[in-house]
Amino acid sequence: MVGPPKTLQDLRKVEGAVRVTCRACKRVTFHDREEMIQLRSAGLQSCDWAAVVHGMRCGHCLGENVKVEIEAFADGLPALRRRRAAMITIELALFILRQAAYSGSRATIPVEAVRLALRALHPFLQDRGMLERFWMAYANPSPHPWGGPGSCFNDLVRGLMKRGFAVPAEFR
Repeated sequence: MVGPPKTLQDLRKVEGAVRVTCRACKRVTFHDREEMIQLRSAGLQSCDWAAVVHGMRCGHCLGENVKVEIEAFADGLPALRRRRAAMITIELALFILRQAAYSGSRATIPVEAVRLALRALHPFLQDRGMLERFWMAYANPSPHPWGGPGSCFNDLVRGLMKRGFAVPAEFR
C-alpha cells in the first residue's frame, strides 16, 4: 500500500494492527483492526482513516495528543503470502456458510458449495465436531427458529478467533 489508508478496511491489505503512542505518558497500545472496524461500525462512527486518527485517545491518561501508526506484521514475504491465502480462504468459506445459515426464505445455497466451504475451514478450525454440527443443522432444517445453522455459524467464527485467526468484522 502506498501512502496512508483511506479507510479502516484498507488496513486488511497490510495485515497489521494499529499502534497508538501517547506523547504525554509514553504508553504504547495496539488495537486489532477488525475490532476497530466492528466497534466503529456498531457505534455509527466514521471508518475514514482521518476520522480515526483524529478521534483516537490514550487509553491510560485519556490524552488526545497521540501518534497513530500502522504496525505491519513482518515475518517475511512467504509467511505473509501464506497468512494472506489463509485469510482469503477463511473469508470466502465464511461468506458461503453465512449465506447458507441465514438464507431464510431465499433459495438455499447448493449443498456442494456448503460442503466445500466446510472442508476449506477444517485445516484452520481442526474441530470436526463443530463442522458436523453445522452440516447437520443445514442438512436437516429445524422447524424452530432457534434450531437452524445460525448458532452453529457463530460457533465456527468463535472457534476460528479462539485459534488465533483474523476473522473479518462482518462475520463476527
